[in-house]
Parts: sequence; C-alpha cells; structure tokens
Amino acid sequence: LWADPALHDCGAVQALLRSNNNELPGQGLSRRRFRFFIYDGATGCGKSERSMMWWGAADTLLLNCEQTSTPNLRGWLTGRYRAIVFDESDWRLIIGNKLLFQATTKQVTLSQSQCNKEAYDVWVFGAPMICCSNDFFKGCDDEELRQWISANSFYEKITTPLWEEFPEPELPCCMPVQPPVFSEPEFP
Repeated sequence: LWADPALHDCGAVQALLRSNNNELPGQGLSRRRFRFFIYDGATGCGKSERSMMWWGAADTLLLNCEQTSTPNLRGWLTGRYRAIVFDESDWRLIIGNKLLFQATTKQVTLSQSQCNKEAYDVWVFGAPMICCSNDFFKGCDDEELRQWISANSFYEKITTPLWEEFPEPELPCCMPVQPPVFSEPEFP
C-alpha cells in the first residue's frame, strides 16, 4: 500500500498500516477484534476501485450493499478472498451486523429467519473490511450509534478523486484507425 504515492496522505491507509490487521510474522494473533474502514465521499471519486486494489481485485470480495440489511458473504466461504469491500453501504448495515464488522474470533450467523433454512456461518477474524459510501451517516440522528461506529472504525472523508489522470495521447485528426489484421494460423 505504501508504494502507492496517491495514498501517502490518506488517513485510513496510515491507520491500516498501524492496525493489527497487518501483523508482522511471528507476532501471533494479539487482537480479538478489528476495526473496519469507511470511505465516505462523492460518487465517482474511485473509493471502491481503490479499495479493490489494496489486496488485489482477484483477492477482494466486492459486495453491492445498496439498501441491504444483511450482506451476502457466501462468496467469502470459498476461501479465495483476503478482504471484503461493502460498496454502497451505510451506517444501517454496520449497526445491524456489529459482530460481523468487529471481525472477532467468533463465527457469525447470517441470513437468519424464523426457520433458519437459508442461514449460514462465516468466520471473518481479522479480515480487512472496507465500507464505501456516498453519504455514510445520512439519516443517522442517534449520537450513541455514531460513537459506536467511530470507536470501531477508521473513517476517511474522500473529497478528491483517488486516481491520477493522465492526458490522452493526441492522434492526428485525419489518421484513420486501422482494424487489426489477423493472419491465418500455421499448423505443423
């Protein structure tokens, strides 16, 4: 992460590097709960894309959490992911799933109902979890809930795009774009 110069001044990245989510080998599991990350800012700033790049897009589970009370973490059960991005999430998702977002040593049961036919357990101990939102606290008037979220997360307000724009190469206005030429394959 630190190799990315665009992230040097990002408070949440500095918090990540200080957190025990990235323990050094041999330190052991010194924590029983972990903080999650919140990137809150205008749409189109690249919050989700940047979050996906930290652990690699192929190793990060991306969940669309817009108007969702319980995230679908069945993909996490495959064991192929190292981090989770909760895109379009807000405070309601967190408050309804506190145990999940603390990433404790306990398994968490999701999709519970009266008969629990679709219920399943996940273990997310120490997993990096990032919530991306356009207006995270919109509609939250409860100061106690805000304090709980603040105590259990790293919050970063995103006010500028998280990428560096490069100018497009100039092509001569009269230069036609040539379609690719494919040659016939040669067989021995």
